Amino acid sequence: MEKKLTVKEMLKEVDGNLLPKALPKEILNYEVKEWARLDDDVTGDYTERLVFKMEGDELVRNILLKKFDELEKEQRDELIDRVANGDREAEREIKQYFEKEYVLEMEYER
Repeated sequence: MEKKLTVKEMLKEVDGNLLPKALPKEILNYEVKEWARLDDDVTGDYTERLVFKMEGDELVRNILLKKFDELEKEQRDELIDRVANGDREAEREIKQYFEKEYVLEMEYER
């Protein structure tokens, strides 16, 4: 019998060991009915969108993915160095970036 994927397992499958901190913990063990990774962002703010449905769920859930490693290497290194040196502005900048890394949206199916 094939084991169904949970939300947590789906996220690991898609993005290594990175799990969104913003996701409600209670949904991590729910079974996923179907999911897809899409590259259809029209705003240019995110690189991809992970869309999934959970068993018995009337919502389509989207996670917009944006990865820190897509910054230029020099930008990453400079930002990390500034944070390491206690630069408060750099801390806010990197925090905002990571806060945007995963955004969970819920849309009702029509």
